[in-house]
Amino acid sequence: MVEWHIQMLPVAAGLSQLRLQFSQALFLLMGAVGIVLLIACANTANLLLARAAARRREFTMRLALGASRGRLVRQLLAESLVLAAMGGASGVLLAAWGTRLLVLYLSVGRSPIALNLSPDVRVVAFTVAASLLTGLLFGLAPALKSTGNLCTVRSRIRPGRTLAVAQVALSLLLLIAAGLFTRSLQNLSGSESGQTRERVLTVRVEPHGSESANRIALDAKYRDLIRRVEELPGVRSASMAEVTPSSPNGGNFGAMRTTSGKYSEPIPVIETYPNYFASAGIPMAAGRDLTTRDLNNESPTVCIVNEALVRAFYPNANPIGLPCEGGQIVGVVKDSRAMNPTGSIEPLIYMAYLHSHTGRGAMVLYVRSAGEASWILPRIREEVGKVDPTVPQFQVHTLAQEMDAALVRERLVATLSSLFGVAALLLACVGLYGLLAFAVVQRTGEVGIRMALGAARGDVLWMVLREAIALALAGVAIGIPSALALGHWAAGLLFQLKPTDPLTLLAASLLLVFVAAVASYLPARRASRIDPMTALRQVG
Repeated sequence: MVEWHIQMLPVAAGLSQLRLQFSQALFLLMGAVGIVLLIACANTANLLLARAAARRREFTMRLALGASRGRLVRQLLAESLVLAAMGGASGVLLAAWGTRLLVLYLSVGRSPIALNLSPDVRVVAFTVAASLLTGLLFGLAPALKSTGNLCTVRSRIRPGRTLAVAQVALSLLLLIAAGLFTRSLQNLSGSESGQTRERVLTVRVEPHGSESANRIALDAKYRDLIRRVEELPGVRSASMAEVTPSSPNGGNFGAMRTTSGKYSEPIPVIETYPNYFASAGIPMAAGRDLTTRDLNNESPTVCIVNEALVRAFYPNANPIGLPCEGGQIVGVVKDSRAMNPTGSIEPLIYMAYLHSHTGRGAMVLYVRSAGEASWILPRIREEVGKVDPTVPQFQVHTLAQEMDAALVRERLVATLSSLFGVAALLLACVGLYGLLAFAVVQRTGEVGIRMALGAARGDVLWMVLREAIALALAGVAIGIPSALALGHWAAGLLFQLKPTDPLTLLAASLLLVFVAAVASYLPARRASRIDPMTALRQVG
């Protein structure tokens, strides 16, 4: 007896397929947004420290004329709050455009998603509060630091370095996440190229009353349609099946006997016709495909299985000729992610349309063309109309579009995490550049003395570059353990990839160190071109 399991889900807050599909990914992306915000705040605090240090003469003069320290702090806080408010307002405007773009992105290869994109008071209030809070917190420290000891420049550089290291560490987290999600998406997409999938059209065919129609009559229509389409110029192969990458579940399940004699968990049984595997791009591993002799009700029942089923039930035997679903196995196909891109590869059984007994009539026509697939679409629609004029003209997709629709969550995470990673990298680059540029200005006298005592321009150049690389390596030393500690949060969104993947960790670290060196080159070059005599006069 086959055992069936029912999973109960709470519906107190409603049951939404979008919520089930995207909740984990969106929470993860929300965390990435928070990291970018922290990097931006650290960058802003660093620039405010540099700006306040450059105005130390102004502050000294105002204190000498009777201004209180509190008044100077309030002025600096007001300046930082103005910056935060301008950034928050710009963010709201950008979000209004970005949300619409995001919905269009999610609707690729499927029906448009209906979401309310009107401004939400709660979201706007949160944005205002976050902008003011970040402006207050990251403006207060520079204000207090700058007005507390106006004569010590070194004290300003130390917190600047700390903030720069924090920026690098946080940027590394996002770069590692972007690398992991991008590589995972590549694994999910499979080995067949997108250009090849663009040459395969999928057309959903659902004749009127197909749920209760005579399956023998429907089978005759489907076989006639396949024959007509195969005769069209430019068509390499055509077939039908009941599944697509974006709708991978069929309407019937079977079971196999395990080695202990018990029945297995339910195994999907997929209705197909001859040449389906050639049309969908799934290679045969052993045996043969279905033929026209296998399609009739009177024909012996035959099955084609995937390699996952063979590993599960016949690991040490040739499966050809062995029993399966009241018949025998005649072929084995390679494991493919084409019909279930986001799930694990499970055992599958493929059977002829009349032998699966699902009670369903809707099928999907697969047409593989020799070249561009779009030009044969009108002819395909014409042939569908000839076979059954009552068949509605459903929206047609290429197999590549179907894969994109099935992997929309993974594409969303990979794309947005990559954008956040690039943004974080640019912010860290700007932060390092600003810190080192300010340090070069403050150390002009020191550089002049070094060069007057015989230091070469290359030595000065390396001195600044070495400082930038040291800051980057310190950030890497903090970022990698942090990424390893937080990796379990992303493990559920990765496919055939671990959060501890050494190649991704190494590539992200090297990229960050390289960018840090590039960001420090201009300040280092400026330092190496300082005229020793001019620098010594300034010191004097």
